[in-house]
Amino acid sequence: MLACTSKRVPQTDDYKANRAVVIRILNEALATEIVCVLRYKRHHYMAKGIHSLAVEEEFPEHAKEEQGHADKSAERITQLDGEPNFDPAGDTQPKPFPICRERDSR
Repeated sequence: MLACTSKRVPQTDDYKANRAVVIRILNEALATEIVCVLRYKRHHYMAKGIHSLAVEEEFPEHAKEEQGHADKSAERITQLDGEPNFDPAGDTQPKPFPICRERDSR
């Protein structure tokens, strides 16, 4: 059976995770995703050189994908009665996921 603590919050009665911790981790992930979106957009506009047209078109696609991840994190935070923090610095400096650093280095 689902218990709702607000109109938007579907949660099972046996949800045992510490919501404050989950919300904190999701906000850290959200900050990381926002930083990734901003980096990909910067790379898109800064692409130069002989191969710039080929790679320039890739960056908006990556930014869109990362924005989708950010949106999912924000939605889950609100489902848990939390507030998504859209400041890229977050409460602490985000640590980009390896996939973000790996893509950025290309």
